[in-house]
Amino acid sequence: SQLLSETKRFSEISHEEFKTRAETSERLFRQDRERLAQVDDKLAHMSTMLPETLDKTNAERELLGAEHLETKEQLMRTHNRLLDAVAHLDKLQHGLEETNTELRRTQLSLSDMQKQISQDWLAAGD
Repeated sequence: SQLLSETKRFSEISHEEFKTRAETSERLFRQDRERLAQVDDKLAHMSTMLPETLDKTNAERELLGAEHLETKEQLMRTHNRLLDAVAHLDKLQHGLEETNTELRRTQLSLSDMQKQISQDWLAAGD
Protein backbone atom coordinates (compact mmCIF):
# COMPACT_ATOMS: atom_id res chain seq x y z
CA SER A 1 0.00 0.00 0.00
CA GLN A 2 2.85 2.34 0.76
CA LEU A 3 4.43 1.50 -2.57
CA LEU A 4 1.15 2.19 -4.27
CA SER A 5 0.78 5.56 -2.54
CA GLU A 6 4.41 6.50 -3.34
CA THR A 7 3.87 5.51 -6.96
CA LYS A 8 0.66 7.51 -7.04
CA ARG A 9 2.43 10.48 -5.42
CA PHE A 10 5.34 10.16 -7.92
CA SER A 11 2.84 9.97 -10.74
CA GLU A 12 1.02 13.09 -9.54
CA ILE A 13 4.30 15.02 -9.14
CA SER A 14 5.47 13.90 -12.58
CA HIS A 15 2.12 14.81 -14.08
CA GLU A 16 2.24 18.24 -12.35
CA GLU A 17 5.81 18.83 -13.60
CA PHE A 18 4.81 17.73 -17.10
CA LYS A 19 1.75 19.98 -16.98
CA THR A 20 3.87 22.93 -15.75
CA ARG A 21 6.47 22.31 -18.48
CA ALA A 22 3.74 22.03 -21.10
CA GLU A 23 2.13 25.28 -19.91
CA THR A 24 5.54 26.99 -19.84
CA SER A 25 6.32 25.70 -23.32
CA GLU A 26 2.92 26.87 -24.57
CA ARG A 27 3.43 30.31 -22.98
CA LEU A 28 6.94 30.59 -24.52
CA PHE A 29 5.59 29.42 -27.87
CA ARG A 30 2.85 32.12 -27.75
CA GLN A 31 5.43 34.78 -26.81
CA ASP A 32 7.69 33.67 -29.66
CA ARG A 33 4.74 33.75 -32.05
CA GLU A 34 3.81 37.26 -30.85
CA ARG A 35 7.41 38.43 -31.25
CA LEU A 36 7.56 36.95 -34.74
CA ALA A 37 4.30 38.69 -35.62
CA GLN A 38 5.76 41.99 -34.38
CA VAL A 39 8.95 41.39 -36.36
CA ASP A 40 6.86 40.59 -39.44
CA ASP A 41 4.89 43.81 -38.96
CA LYS A 42 8.09 45.81 -38.57
CA LEU A 43 9.62 44.15 -41.63
CA ALA A 44 6.47 44.88 -43.64
CA HIS A 45 6.59 48.50 -42.49
CA MET A 46 10.30 48.74 -43.35
CA SER A 47 9.64 47.12 -46.73
CA THR A 48 7.08 49.85 -47.40
CA MET A 49 9.26 52.65 -46.05
CA LEU A 50 12.46 51.60 -47.82
CA PRO A 51 11.27 52.28 -51.40
CA GLU A 52 9.69 55.56 -50.25
CA THR A 53 12.94 56.57 -48.55
CA LEU A 54 14.95 55.60 -51.63
CA ASP A 55 12.58 57.58 -53.86
CA LYS A 56 12.85 60.64 -51.62
CA THR A 57 16.63 60.29 -51.41
CA ASN A 58 16.94 59.95 -55.18
CA ALA A 59 14.64 62.92 -55.70
CA GLU A 60 16.73 65.03 -53.31
CA ARG A 61 19.93 63.91 -55.01
CA GLU A 62 18.50 64.76 -58.44
CA LEU A 63 17.30 68.13 -57.15
CA LEU A 64 20.69 68.89 -55.64
CA GLY A 65 22.36 67.72 -58.83
CA ALA A 66 20.04 69.93 -60.89
CA GLU A 67 20.71 72.88 -58.57
CA HIS A 68 24.43 72.21 -58.82
CA LEU A 69 24.15 71.95 -62.58
CA GLU A 70 22.05 75.12 -62.68
CA THR A 71 24.61 76.93 -60.52
CA LYS A 72 27.41 75.63 -62.72
CA GLU A 73 25.54 76.79 -65.84
CA GLN A 74 24.96 80.21 -64.25
CA LEU A 75 28.65 80.48 -63.43
CA MET A 76 29.55 79.50 -66.99
CA ARG A 77 27.15 82.12 -68.40
CA THR A 78 28.57 84.76 -66.08
CA HIS A 79 32.11 83.72 -67.01
CA ASN A 80 31.25 83.93 -70.72
CA ARG A 81 29.68 87.38 -70.22
CA LEU A 82 32.83 88.52 -68.44
CA LEU A 83 34.98 87.19 -71.27
CA ASP A 84 32.77 89.03 -73.77
CA ALA A 85 33.07 92.22 -71.69
CA VAL A 86 36.87 91.87 -71.54
CA ALA A 87 37.00 91.35 -75.32
CA HIS A 88 34.81 94.44 -75.79
CA LEU A 89 37.06 96.45 -73.46
CA ASP A 90 40.09 95.30 -75.46
CA LYS A 91 38.43 96.56 -78.65
CA LEU A 92 37.59 99.87 -76.97
CA GLN A 93 41.16 100.17 -75.67
CA HIS A 94 42.52 99.49 -79.16
CA GLY A 95 40.11 102.05 -80.65
CA LEU A 96 41.13 104.58 -77.99
CA GLU A 97 44.80 104.02 -78.78
CA GLU A 98 44.14 104.52 -82.50
CA THR A 99 42.14 107.68 -81.75
CA ASN A 100 44.93 108.94 -79.50
CA THR A 101 47.52 108.27 -82.21
CA GLU A 102 45.36 110.09 -84.78
CA LEU A 103 44.92 113.00 -82.34
CA ARG A 104 48.72 113.31 -81.94
CA ARG A 105 49.14 113.31 -85.73
CA THR A 106 46.46 115.96 -86.04
CA GLN A 107 48.11 118.04 -83.29
CA LEU A 108 51.50 117.75 -85.03
CA SER A 109 49.91 118.65 -88.33
CA LEU A 110 48.18 121.66 -86.75
CA SER A 111 51.41 122.68 -85.08
CA ASP A 112 53.23 122.44 -88.42
CA MET A 113 50.46 124.43 -90.09
CA GLN A 114 50.67 127.08 -87.33
CA LYS A 115 54.41 127.37 -87.83
CA GLN A 116 53.92 127.66 -91.56
CA ILE A 117 51.23 130.33 -91.11
CA SER A 118 53.48 132.24 -88.68
CA GLN A 119 56.38 132.04 -91.13
CA ASP A 120 54.15 133.08 -94.00
CA TRP A 121 52.79 135.95 -91.91
CA LEU A 122 56.24 137.09 -90.94
CA ALA A 123 57.44 136.79 -94.52
CA ALA A 124 54.46 138.75 -95.77
CA GLY A 125 55.15 141.48 -93.23
CA ASP A 126 58.76 141.94 -94.34
